Amino acid sequence: MKKAILALSLCMSLMACEDTGKPQDVPKPDNNTESVGPYDVTFSGKDQSYTHSFNISPHDDEGAVDYHITTPASVDIQFVDTRLQVAGCPVSSVKHQVYWLQDANQPLVQMLKVGETFRTRAGMKGIFRHFIRGLGGCNSMSLTTNIKVKPQIARTCNGTLEPATCQVMAYCRQSGTSYYSEVEVWKETRGLVLRKFMNRGDGTRSLQVMADVAKLVQGNITSYNDSYGDASLRIDGVTRAGQFTGVSSSERLDCEL
Repeated sequence: MKKAILALSLCMSLMACEDTGKPQDVPKPDNNTESVGPYDVTFSGKDQSYTHSFNISPHDDEGAVDYHITTPASVDIQFVDTRLQVAGCPVSSVKHQVYWLQDANQPLVQMLKVGETFRTRAGMKGIFRHFIRGLGGCNSMSLTTNIKVKPQIARTCNGTLEPATCQVMAYCRQSGTSYYSEVEVWKETRGLVLRKFMNRGDGTRSLQVMADVAKLVQGNITSYNDSYGDASLRIDGVTRAGQFTGVSSSERLDCEL
């Protein structure tokens, strides 16, 4: 069976990791046919949405269609909908999967279903990819993609004893939809307090680290450090990239504030 690509801007072996952490092989077609895309995504309108459709006559059994996404700040994007239609072949024989590569230069990807959310990294090109197989014998194929930026949530001090006065001064998180780290800096009566949580993705999270910190600004870099050196958060104000450093771990994060 001939394996060719409709659009593949990154010709390399890929591994997809589901939330369980189990790696899954992502097929790699050969780059030896005419391409469809890649397409550069620009979000527009009040709802910051992007919709794209095309129709082709496929000549190969399988292929990929890539959408390049680069945002100036890290944002959450919802995979709203996709519609795949074929003619001249059994619909049941066509397999369609969608992936998100947060960094086009890295092989780790997130498998997506309609309604799920993926996250960009500030200034970094990511790839939203459709992979379709079983197109042998199809006379035509049409594909519609619909994604949109999710509005930023107003952060609150969830669980504080000072709900009227507490403010979230910084919020950073890892990528992923379940079991990811969140780091927040709260402004309380006692001063600035750093809290690190493990978010399970089901609406619950557990506190892992809590430390009183001091704020230091040097150029574009804002740091929150505790006096014992047990916990610190460093944020680049331009790229919104964050780095949490603890006693036994160091994690790269995306920051909103």
